[in-house]
Amino acid sequence: MSKIIEFRDKLLQTMTSFKYKDNENFLRIANAFNFSLLCGLQAVAIKINKEVPEDSKKFMIPQELIEGGIKICVFMGAALGFGFIGKGLVKSGLIIPHEVNEFITKYENKIAGNNKIVTNKDIGNFIKTLLCEELPKEPKKVKDLTDIVNTTASRFGVAINPDKSIVETAEALRSKINTLDTNLCKTVKNFHGAMGNLTNIAGMIVGLSILTPPLRNFVAKGFKEHMKKGELKKEEIISQNASKTSLNILENAVDTPHPLVASFKAVEPLPKSNLTPPPLSNKAIIKPPVINIPNQSVFQTFKI
Repeated sequence: MSKIIEFRDKLLQTMTSFKYKDNENFLRIANAFNFSLLCGLQAVAIKINKEVPEDSKKFMIPQELIEGGIKICVFMGAALGFGFIGKGLVKSGLIIPHEVNEFITKYENKIAGNNKIVTNKDIGNFIKTLLCEELPKEPKKVKDLTDIVNTTASRFGVAINPDKSIVETAEALRSKINTLDTNLCKTVKNFHGAMGNLTNIAGMIVGLSILTPPLRNFVAKGFKEHMKKGELKKEEIISQNASKTSLNILENAVDTPHPLVASFKAVEPLPKSNLTPPPLSNKAIIKPPVINIPNQSVFQTFKI
């Protein structure tokens, strides 16, 4: 019991820390765990339900597990896709809060640099620099982000130190921005996270209510046809085996004589006798009587 309580406490502690670290991942994983547990319990309920026929259980349990897998995959895929799009809109400068727009208007020459006007690319680079808190895993993305951070930091007069990482350079830029607007960096970070959360929730709703039903019906139909083909194949195999068995029985019946026939064959025939029957005498021959019929027919007709 103590181990179960210890495991529960560790799980809750991990989930709580994970929640505050990244709300989007917590939402996705918590809901995926919820769907997994729900589908598993439904399959167990079908298995232990005595009122459900065994033939129906063979179809219902796999169908329930397959539907649960489809829900989780579509749910996670839609949530990730929508969340990626939402965050991308912020990082590209297409959707920005009002405070950032005011700051860009006020410090337009620093955002644009040598350009005459501020483009969406300049705004996106500025947002990416403010959100740079860790290095990407891909080397190409690291190189691209390094160029963006160094360019944006130099436009605001932040010294570029080759010995420092781009995360430290971005932190120096945020410190510089805080002297100009104390709430800007916090506003950008909260807006970026809120867009990720909202688009994740939108992806969950779209995935469960729009994408899952037709895909689930399509897979269920294919699974049902597969089960039907399997049953027909089993019946065909059973029929073939029954035909082979009947044929073997008939062949054995032809090769093995019937006991009664075998008993007749076992009787030895009588030996031929040398005695010949005596010839019949003339007296023994009975001749039929000779009847003389007159010329006039017996069946003569009379006229009245």
